[in-house]
Amino acid sequence: MPNLERVEFSGGTLLEDAIMEYDHDDTDETKEGANFEDVLRIVGNTGRFQLLVYIFFLFMEAAAASVLMIFVFDSINPGFVCPTSNITSLLNNGTGDDLPTSTNETTSAPQCQANGQPCAGYEFIGPRITVVSQFALVCEETYAVKMAQSVAFVGVLIGAAGSQFSDLFGRKRTLIIIWPLLMVTCVCQKFTMNFPMFMVIRFLSCVCVGLKLTVTTCLTVEYFGPFWRSVASCRIGFQCGELIADLFAFLLTDWKNCALAIGLFSAPVYPIFILLIPESPRWLVQKGRIDEAYTNLCKIARWNRKPKPDIEMVKRIVPADDKRYNYNVLHLYSTRKLIKTSLIVQFSWTALSFLAYGIASQMSTLAGSVYINFAISKILTIATRWGVVFVLNWCGRKKTFIGTWIVMVILFIVIISLDLSGVSATNRLPVSYIAAVIDSISNYAWSSVLMLSSELYPTLIRNVAIGSGNLAARIGSIFAPQIASLETIHMTLPFAVYAGLGVISMILIGLFIPETNKKPLPDELPPVEINCCASCRKPSSSSSLVVKTDNEESELQTLNSHTTNM
Repeated sequence: MPNLERVEFSGGTLLEDAIMEYDHDDTDETKEGANFEDVLRIVGNTGRFQLLVYIFFLFMEAAAASVLMIFVFDSINPGFVCPTSNITSLLNNGTGDDLPTSTNETTSAPQCQANGQPCAGYEFIGPRITVVSQFALVCEETYAVKMAQSVAFVGVLIGAAGSQFSDLFGRKRTLIIIWPLLMVTCVCQKFTMNFPMFMVIRFLSCVCVGLKLTVTTCLTVEYFGPFWRSVASCRIGFQCGELIADLFAFLLTDWKNCALAIGLFSAPVYPIFILLIPESPRWLVQKGRIDEAYTNLCKIARWNRKPKPDIEMVKRIVPADDKRYNYNVLHLYSTRKLIKTSLIVQFSWTALSFLAYGIASQMSTLAGSVYINFAISKILTIATRWGVVFVLNWCGRKKTFIGTWIVMVILFIVIISLDLSGVSATNRLPVSYIAAVIDSISNYAWSSVLMLSSELYPTLIRNVAIGSGNLAARIGSIFAPQIASLETIHMTLPFAVYAGLGVISMILIGLFIPETNKKPLPDELPPVEINCCASCRKPSSSSSLVVKTDNEESELQTLNSHTTNM
């Protein structure tokens, strides 16, 4: 009989039936081997502890997202005046409602010269101080704004690539180190003296963001059962963090004060996290640290008011040869199946990243206020977020991913049609609203590809797989501003690129990636098939689980000698 865990923070017959169906016990607990899902089900995979984990990681994700997305606001050009002229430039202004006009003339073209001579300096308009106005990144220095964004996303990429640290040293230990580093780098931005110093500190902040997001996602998934993994993947922390960045940027007129506030708002949660959240028992079991894993499982059981698990059952989960072997990114390409899966999933991450960060880069150029446009998009995302849980479980990961991209491609075609027909020439607000809707519903595709990345790979390389997906997404985010800049050639080009990438992505997922819904997380890594991945092979001394007797060894040597003589 399947063991139905009562959800102590939710209720309803429909929800309980769903949990029974999707959290069904597909394994026999009396068999010689055991599955970690069996153990997690005993201590509770949908109780008070999981709710605690969920709330903590909302704060962690919000802190990381606010640091990452503040670039939308601190790169705004508030408008400037050349001191030797009375001509004002409002190029790339995104505030929309708080800029005074000049006493003489206002133009939309950059005025970087006065009387045929370059400006000796710039006087920026209004009370807002952004990175652009702080370091005078206008005229011939405008390129530095895009460069700073790309450098920041390179930092996120490196952080995502460093996710293997959590596979080597533990999920919690990595977060304990990276969380205060993120806060410190944000606070240090308050004291930046020049633009190179700003870029270095922002780069380090984004390295912490990339690693923190990756490890948080992996640790969350490993604490939940099959049904509630989709709930865990649908966290609204990222969108809340984006709204926090929007709010701070709107209320605080100085970007340095905004960076300081963002760095400190999650600080009170840090010591509570250290005290209450244990290391992932799934990771500890895979590393052969059974006693520690059992202690943490007992903590989870106490939180959920469930019985303690049998330690012998925990010991049977992992083969002995997996205890002391460290896995790396090469294992994602150690078999033909893993190569196909990894390349397709990583391409899907990249396509979604192009879309998300491309639209974010275009926010300041779309009609209306950048603060309002951004807030509308994120509020819509939060409003539709919980629908992802049920869509993922009832429709599956693949159908959700493909269906979301179909809707987004249709909306892109609508935008392109409006631009080509000239309807949007006089009023581009409809384009802004449609872009906000696309950005909000893209979270269905993000959740789908995140679930696929979490569920397609064994525990031993799961965090590496999620990290590689994040790395692929950061590659997309680095070049997203350049894709967005294609609108200078034709306003429809960025949307055409997004739609084309989406079509390719959903075809690849639909044809070559299996459905993972209702399936237990795999724990075992398949045997290495690719010769060029020799470093992926385990040491021969620990590769066998069979212990031969002296007679068996003698018989094997005799057989080998007969074979050689033949």
